[in-house]
Amino acid sequence: MRTLDLAVVLAYLGASAAIGLHAARRARTMEGYFRAGRNIPWWAAGLSVLATETSAATFIGVPAVAYAAGGNLTYLQLALGALLARILIGRIFLPAYYRANAFTVYDFVDRRFGPASRTATAALFVVGRVLGDAVRLLTAAVAVHFAWGEVSLEAAIVAMGGVTVLYTVLGGIRAVVWTDVLQGFVFAFGAAAALLWAVGGTPGGVEGVLSHAREGGKLVLLDFSVDPAARFTLWTALLGASVLGLASHGTDQDMAQRLLTCPDARQSRRGILFSAALLFPTVATFLAIGLALSAFYAAADRGYALPEKADYVFPTFIGRELPPVVSGLVIAGVLAAAMSTLSSALQSLTSATVVNLVRPFSRRISSLGDEAQVRFSKRVAVGFSVIVVGISLLLAPIHRADPAAGLLDYALSVFGYTYGGMLGVFLVGLLTRRGEDRWNLVAMGAGVAAVVAVKHGTSLAWPWHYPIGAGVTFLLGVLPRGEARGGAGLPSRGS
Repeated sequence: MRTLDLAVVLAYLGASAAIGLHAARRARTMEGYFRAGRNIPWWAAGLSVLATETSAATFIGVPAVAYAAGGNLTYLQLALGALLARILIGRIFLPAYYRANAFTVYDFVDRRFGPASRTATAALFVVGRVLGDAVRLLTAAVAVHFAWGEVSLEAAIVAMGGVTVLYTVLGGIRAVVWTDVLQGFVFAFGAAAALLWAVGGTPGGVEGVLSHAREGGKLVLLDFSVDPAARFTLWTALLGASVLGLASHGTDQDMAQRLLTCPDARQSRRGILFSAALLFPTVATFLAIGLALSAFYAAADRGYALPEKADYVFPTFIGRELPPVVSGLVIAGVLAAAMSTLSSALQSLTSATVVNLVRPFSRRISSLGDEAQVRFSKRVAVGFSVIVVGISLLLAPIHRADPAAGLLDYALSVFGYTYGGMLGVFLVGLLTRRGEDRWNLVAMGAGVAAVVAVKHGTSLAWPWHYPIGAGVTFLLGVLPRGEARGGAGLPSRGS
């Protein structure tokens, strides 16, 4: 590990910790700890959303999609679905959450249906988020290990988890948002630096990269294939990715929490649309890195063997080819992507657990004063960090033994089990006047079961798992009339 690279990384880690310490002064109440007093500007909320969704799986996995044999740019199609989803969230989901004065998105479900639906959706979120972010933390550790070979997967996992939990526990959602802003700039500069270096090291520069990509068929952008096993087609983008976006940004507290820190629904809508505007160039940059790496390594023998897995090529490039400081900046970018995702996960897991799963069932916790509840919430956050880091450590040897599986697919497909059931219930509450509290549990269970059956019984690509789960849940959820009278997101219980 070169001294200058280490200095860059330590400077970034120090800045993140400083933001957490500064934010801690305004995180002494539940309102301040979980909603930042609802005074976060829309542009910061939007950057925070982008930083969180640009995980280490994106940083490492997306270049691998374009680099791999037969790879191309069709992954970018998924951004079309993401854009459509964010428009709908801004128009339908966010106004309903602000009308419900929701601390978490599951508060809306509680007011619309009742405690059983709130508990079930919050529990599904917790399970999916813990598993998904353990995978994403492992992905970042893989990148650090291949860039700095002397750092083991396990050491990288523990180090990133330790620093992240420090500023997250201290500063709450305010620290998460403002460190996300810092981390967004860090990984953007890191990605840009890596792209420029790879292009500059390829004979012919930009034209050399494009020529190699054309010859390899890597510039294909749209895929109209109707093959149900194909992951990145126009149809998986328009339907699968849009449903995924509705679930990930509309029903997952991890993404939605920073949108609830804006002063009102209008500002929140600006934030999510701002994140959508930045998504296309972000994904395009990481795909361009994959194209550049393909041309860079095809142009000449670099004197060392490349890893068989495409996921490991970009980290290898970082460690072998980038000069001091630049390498440190890119590694800091990988850490930024991972820590942004993990900090957001810890905060959202804590808020959903304390607000939706503990306080309603524990008279002792709900009767505590505001500051005491914040102290309890911090202990919950530490507990979740131990769980996520522990699962990631358990997954490390499993990942070493499975060289065929892609990290990006791991990270994206794990939520397929839970997102469909959650989204189906939300859609029943937002779009109809039907639905019943306990029946929603049956509908969600059927949605999860349908995804399990499809995932393990067919070759259907993972983007289709989301509309299947959501569709089954929604169709069953609208059967009873029940007592839910609000419709179109208007809370009916106690309003």
